[in-house]
Amino acid sequence: MSKKRYTLVLVVISLFVFFAAGSIDLDDIEVDEEFEMSEEFEATVTTGDDDEVEADSDQEAANIGDEVDMGDSVWTVIAVEDRGTELESPNEFIDSRETEGTHIWVQVKVENNSNDQQRLFETPPIKDSEGRNFSQVDVQTMYLEDGVNTMIAEAIPAGMSREFEAIYEIAPGAEGLQFMARDFEMMNTSFAPVDLGL
Repeated sequence: MSKKRYTLVLVVISLFVFFAAGSIDLDDIEVDEEFEMSEEFEATVTTGDDDEVEADSDQEAANIGDEVDMGDSVWTVIAVEDRGTELESPNEFIDSRETEGTHIWVQVKVENNSNDQQRLFETPPIKDSEGRNFSQVDVQTMYLEDGVNTMIAEAIPAGMSREFEAIYEIAPGAEGLQFMARDFEMMNTSFAPVDLGL
């Protein structure tokens, strides 16, 4: 089939689909009003709820420097530091960042034990003794040294490891802070606590 004829056929098919779709009356489509979302599905779409980030109740918390084996990955918290209420940027053109709580800097090593390259699209939280989850600062790259890797969407090839740094914003008075190491699963994620000594 020539290129010109092939293009003509595609145009005709596209017009047919367009007009056919326009002739469908959406009021004629019946919806099952008794449909209910299963509990299992609901659980997978509520990422970020406090009860979503739960470690095994029998699992003892690891310490800084311990290797935490999550099956498909091994996590090690290398260092942690309370950087206070104000973050100063190494770039003179970027303003400092302030919070009413505090900023916690964490350095971690992640080893990929799976058979495929992995990326962390959902980064591990820090959890306090009240069960509250704290996330990484959105603009943390502005307050880290040049060349530092952050966890967000960074590729980790199979069988290799990467070191990352992260800055978390923590509420005033939060105690018993634990870094929640995680596996690479997007749903039904497993977590393991690492005491940060803060």
